[in-house]
Amino acid sequence: MDLVSYVPHHPLPGETLTSNHFNTSPGGKGANQAVACGKLSRDSDLSNPSAVVSMVGAVGADPYGTLLLDSLRSFGVAVDSVAIRQDQKSGLAIIIVDEPSGQNRIILSPEANHSLRPADSKYLSILSCKL
Repeated sequence: MDLVSYVPHHPLPGETLTSNHFNTSPGGKGANQAVACGKLSRDSDLSNPSAVVSMVGAVGADPYGTLLLDSLRSFGVAVDSVAIRQDQKSGLAIIIVDEPSGQNRIILSPEANHSLRPADSKYLSILSCKL
């Protein structure tokens, strides 16, 4: 989940800034790539997929996890291979954007994102892949 704050400049050590505006949106590098593949494999109305796009990963059993899964589904991405961790929070990225320059700074709190292990092999099956 991306928590994005747009500021007039990057804060200096100890400085408190007032944000120009704030946005919360589903994200994550893997999820963003899965959504892009989902969009590219379908007509504009998400019908008639020419490819099956699946996300492999983990989210927490929390509102952000639900939002992330719903977002992936809305773009035609299968989420059967996403583990829902009852004992963990969904990962967050706190993104501070210097609005004049567009430069950002990102603080990642991976939480459930980094929880997949070899023992989770049921989530890691790939039936086929063509490049």
